Amino acid sequence: MHILFISLTCLFNSYSASLRNYSLVFGLLQNGHRVDVLTFPCDKNNPRFIELSQFDNLNVTFFPLTSSIISKVYTSKSRSFLFNIARFFFSRLSLFEFTPSSIWKSSFLHTFNASSYDVLISSSDPKVTHRYGSSLLRFLHPKPFWIQYWGDPFTNDISSSHLYPRFLLKPIERLFLQDSDLSVFTSPFTNFVQKEQYPSLSHKFLQLPTPSPTQIIPHLRTKNFKISYHGTYSPSIRNIVPLIEAFSYLPPTFELEIIGPKISSIVNQFSDSSNISFFDHQQDLVPFIETTDLLVVILNLSGTQVPGKLFHYAGINRPILVCSDGENGLAISKFFEQYSRFHIVDNISSYIAQSILSISRDSNSNPCFDNPFEPSEIASHLLDQVNLIS
Repeated sequence: MHILFISLTCLFNSYSASLRNYSLVFGLLQNGHRVDVLTFPCDKNNPRFIELSQFDNLNVTFFPLTSSIISKVYTSKSRSFLFNIARFFFSRLSLFEFTPSSIWKSSFLHTFNASSYDVLISSSDPKVTHRYGSSLLRFLHPKPFWIQYWGDPFTNDISSSHLYPRFLLKPIERLFLQDSDLSVFTSPFTNFVQKEQYPSLSHKFLQLPTPSPTQIIPHLRTKNFKISYHGTYSPSIRNIVPLIEAFSYLPPTFELEIIGPKISSIVNQFSDSSNISFFDHQQDLVPFIETTDLLVVILNLSGTQVPGKLFHYAGINRPILVCSDGENGLAISKFFEQYSRFHIVDNISSYIAQSILSISRDSNSNPCFDNPFEPSEIASHLLDQVNLIS
């Protein structure tokens, strides 16, 4: 198949949404499909930048950015104070994320009508990508099969900062979903909720796990048993405190590294802990994983979404501890118990400490592992569904 994959965020970095996109494209390429990627330019100096392996069947086009001040600031490493203020208010008053106006120009959209595509995949986040997919679809002839690949849902997004109530968002989300030929959700629980909210559209909804390439990362053991948590730990989204406090039950030979946007209240609270370290989220994660003995995922306090790390870590040759928490923690934990990759524990300090001790005793055995989310298999399942529907 000839596939056009679009994302209004940089595809080639190791942040969660980008990894999901990158991995699906990787799986499509592995299966021999021809893939054109339309994405934003990437900063190759960013430590999170990743190269996609060279494939003859891959073509990458970057969105054009105007030379306006807004576009320059949009792609700069450090945004101005005034821009950050404007961005704060924009995120609360706008339904969609900011995008430079140049990408919507019909002259650019027309450049794609020379190619004939079998499938168009628009991937969020950002959710504005689906708006762009709808605009682009009008210029593609013949019309391809349109897949909306959703990270967070629109109405029930727990991380959204805009001010609009759900009853206003729901009809907008319905318009998005009804225009697609297939809408894909990574969480089985989000898929279930979406089917309940939009029963007339449920026949075009599909739950598809986030693909994760297998990565054999060298294990550089240190004198201590090292545990790593990567990603956001905003108290409104997930509770990292029990994980940190678990180390009061553990010997000093156990240490915790937290790599993510620093939350000053938490950093200050545990600043005196000698075996707890906080690092900036812009760091390249591979050096941390090389010396890590255990990776940790904490489930969200609310919502139906599963942290992307739970999928991404499945392909890495390290044990994974999942701290079950939140209103849907029990159901999510039960779902992932079917996979042998995960050690699941309640997000309670003493229980976490016991699990870490148990895992550390088995750490020298270095067992082989099965990756349940291989990209080629996930991509095959997706296109099997396309063939069934179309």
